[in-house]
Amino acid sequence: FNAPDGQRVDTDFPLTRSALCVLGEQWPLALDESVLLDQASERVVPHFGDAEIQRQWPVVLRDLLHCYSTGTVELRTWQAPFTNRVGSRPRVSALVALQASQGSVVTNQRHGPVSLDAVTACLVPVLDGKRDRPALLSHLRHAVERGDLILREDGRPLTDGAQASEILESALDQALESLARCAILVE
Repeated sequence: FNAPDGQRVDTDFPLTRSALCVLGEQWPLALDESVLLDQASERVVPHFGDAEIQRQWPVVLRDLLHCYSTGTVELRTWQAPFTNRVGSRPRVSALVALQASQGSVVTNQRHGPVSLDAVTACLVPVLDGKRDRPALLSHLRHAVERGDLILREDGRPLTDGAQASEILESALDQALESLARCAILVE
């Protein structure tokens, strides 16, 4: 397993591997131990029974504590109100919207700095939970038409409207996924 900072975790223990997979898929959300146990167990149930999983769970906790001591796993007592999934009407916190109006670095729900690229910087101020994907795409198109957002291909500005629309659709999806993975979108 590769941690975001480049560190690597290796294990041959199936239940620990399963727990690390679950944590990676849920990142950056924190999971309660019982939720982690349930989700990790589901992956190894065909190989182990409930009694065996309960017997092995302390080994997983020890492994996770070791990961914590090396900085590859975080332990939290509280979960900020954010989501790692893009909903039908994405929303950011009022603080993020304010910070985005003043610059390209915002504070995520985990209290870390996140640099916004041109597309996310254009989107964040309108992520108020009232706009769906078509409305957000329309907002990006208008930003391109006004010259507030410049799309480039091979370093040159795009002028073909059809090609720009195709790129904007992909850019919107990427930007929203990035915001979710950076703990910027709130529930």
